[in-house]
Amino acid sequence: MCGRYTLTHAHHLAKHLSLAEPKRCADLPPRYNIAPTQPVAAVFDENQSPQLLMMRWGLIPEWMKPQEGNTLPQGWFNARAETLHEKPAFRAAYRYRRCLIPADGFYEWPRQGGTKIKGATPHLFRPTDDGLMMFAGVFTWWSSPDGSELPTCAIVTTTPNTLMASLHDRMPVVLQPEDYTRWTDMRSGNDPRDLLRPAADGTLYATAVSSRVGNVRHDDPACLAPAPPREQQGGLFD
Repeated sequence: MCGRYTLTHAHHLAKHLSLAEPKRCADLPPRYNIAPTQPVAAVFDENQSPQLLMMRWGLIPEWMKPQEGNTLPQGWFNARAETLHEKPAFRAAYRYRRCLIPADGFYEWPRQGGTKIKGATPHLFRPTDDGLMMFAGVFTWWSSPDGSELPTCAIVTTTPNTLMASLHDRMPVVLQPEDYTRWTDMRSGNDPRDLLRPAADGTLYATAVSSRVGNVRHDDPACLAPAPPREQQGGLFD
């Protein structure tokens, strides 16, 4: 799964994706601890042109209604690559609304039997060139009871590569630059499920970071600080 990530170099987005409105990217503040239900940057294709839009992280299908007492369903913040095309929550979004979700790092905590290990050290995974990466995403427009529309999205996850496998059994799908257009192209009717694979070995590296990142209220450069040696347990660096 992917439950937290970073986007600290949003000002590079316009050049990386040839976006038409570079100022929108430059205006995005650096984010060090992005969490589900928060607004996130996403890029989709509109008339053969990549467009940047802020979306709520947590995909809400068009047919989902809020439960009594709630104004907004939580939605799904991750979508499994293996079932993306058939699950009712995601199949329409996969077929009609695929997007890129930019990041420059993501966090993960060691798990055992699918459960997070208590007191385990969080790890930050980054591209080896310390640049931007694009997660495969899907999105939808959810209509609230009052008639307003809200764009919502989910990150697609897949099986782990070698680096991730010692820590977790899932990881976000990191698309290669040559595959961006194919993933977001909704006109050709192509089925790009073959792109939903683990990141190639050697393209990411990991750093043990402080448990500070576990609190969603912390969103500052200190989240990226390496964990003190005494905290580096339950992970890649034992």
